[in-house]
Amino acid sequence: MTPAQKWTAADVMYNEPGGSFRSWLVVQTDRQDRVGDLARDVRADKCLGQKRTPGAILRHMQAAHYPCDGAIESFKAALDEWKRSTATPVDASTSLAKPTPTLDGLLGPTPARSYQDEPF
Repeated sequence: MTPAQKWTAADVMYNEPGGSFRSWLVVQTDRQDRVGDLARDVRADKCLGQKRTPGAILRHMQAAHYPCDGAIESFKAALDEWKRSTATPVDASTSLAKPTPTLDGLLGPTPARSYQDEPF
């Protein structure tokens, strides 16, 4: 990508470190457990479009398919496993760590900001 081009949301999603949630999930289709069942459902979903993040997929499931409690639990299990598989090791010399998605707020906590954080 040249400096004159702008990044789009699709570019960011396809270039996630460790791959997107959806790309990880569809690889799990051969599993014979709840994550594999969810993976097969996501792979077969014709109206999911290009949604790749956990939040986008969950919102789509809730709006378009009215999932049962078991499907939501399967989603939580898959999300937890994906987060563990893509976790970034934290350097002990720094307190900065890559935020990971959570179901509470879907994309993690929003950092507190003040007007002093804005450039002039």
